[in-house]
Amino acid sequence: MSFCSHFLLLVISLGTVVVHNGVDGTICCAPDQWEGHMYLDYMQIFIDSNTLYLYFNGSVNVSYDYTNSRAFYTIVGTEISPLIPKPEPLNKTYIFDYKKNMQYAIDSDGSCEKSKIDQNMTRQCVQDSGILKSSGKVGDNIITDTYILTLSESFNNVRGTIQRDSCLPVHMVYLVGSDNPDSGSVFSLDVLSTVPRIKNPAIFTPPSSCLKTSRKQSNSKTSQQLETVLTEVFQKRMLYG
Repeated sequence: MSFCSHFLLLVISLGTVVVHNGVDGTICCAPDQWEGHMYLDYMQIFIDSNTLYLYFNGSVNVSYDYTNSRAFYTIVGTEISPLIPKPEPLNKTYIFDYKKNMQYAIDSDGSCEKSKIDQNMTRQCVQDSGILKSSGKVGDNIITDTYILTLSESFNNVRGTIQRDSCLPVHMVYLVGSDNPDSGSVFSLDVLSTVPRIKNPAIFTPPSSCLKTSRKQSNSKTSQQLETVLTEVFQKRMLYG
């Protein structure tokens, strides 16, 4: 999996947990089953003697099924960086089976790689430590509330907007700083067309290609180069607060 894919999964996971685990000590909780469509912008930049950046723009279909401990994401978009010769398309589906502790990543050509996941699935609830900043309306008079949230030590000062009556996510934006001046990351995530149910449970069944392989090695030199260089630059040299 490329560095960009790793980071996008982190962004999307945070987007589906505007929110944190548990019920006690929370303001509200989203339905245990829901689906939606996301628009995602993600930019990461590192400035020293050289300027390096990574930008991704795309959309995500998400199905979140806490009842059966599983999740489904399809990511379609484009990543841009001076480290790659031209814009790189990304079209990938991820299936998470928390009961079996397995993650499946399916490329647009049907090939699959699978790996272990070492975390439990959590309910989506706004923490009671969230600070209400504003309220408003979107769409057909849907009342929304916007909170300032802290999801972890690195992801603090997160601005998350939810539907008041259902606690479903609507919007999220946050910045991650760096010890290097003018370096860091910015994320923006809009969640649209949410429904409190799973329309087609069959999407959580991995394709047959996932049952025939333990891990797929990428044949793309660009993908391998991007993962190696970005991991070195951003994971080892950027220090998050």
